[in-house]
Amino acid sequence: MIFIDSDRSAATGLPERGAGVDYLLRIDATTQQISLARWIGTGFETAPATTLRGTWVNGYVAGVHRSELGGTTAFTFFVRTRLQGSASAQFDLAPADAFFPYALSPPHIEAIRPTFSPAAPRAGSAFRINSVQLVFETAESETAAAFTCRATLAGKRIRGTGRGGCTFKLPKSAKGKRFVITMTATAAGGKPETFRPYALRVR
Repeated sequence: MIFIDSDRSAATGLPERGAGVDYLLRIDATTQQISLARWIGTGFETAPATTLRGTWVNGYVAGVHRSELGGTTAFTFFVRTRLQGSASAQFDLAPADAFFPYALSPPHIEAIRPTFSPAAPRAGSAFRINSVQLVFETAESETAAAFTCRATLAGKRIRGTGRGGCTFKLPKSAKGKRFVITMTATAAGGKPETFRPYALRVR
């Protein structure tokens, strides 16, 4: 069994070793079954686990999306093993007297999907990026925690305002000119990454 303190707070969850266990991952080596339970104040109940996966590859490998662990980005855990059919007192612990810390690193970002307003830049109007969706190598996606913009109009730098510098006032003389935006986006718990420029034609 893997005991997980998903919010790293002793004030929530089952009190164990000076921490609070919020989730319990049960692995049965005999049946090769895996399940997830969460603490509800008086005990553990079965938790939604549509992303939970487990397999034997030189040992047992389990995975679950952080959204099913309370959306955690970092947690602590310890492991308790027991021989099938043995007395409950016959078990092993790792680590022996504490918790392992673990911080999640976002998977590689394959692409971004910005939302433009309006859908295409128009001369004499404001053009902005409202949000940026990140698409990961795992095919999962999430909204960027933060994003910034740089832009040029006909090869000359144009200043942005508003959130992330991503709102641009396009002059009337911009019609027909090439408008290029470069975005830098950050996933929750990740580092800023800069992506390929978007080249647009001002209408």
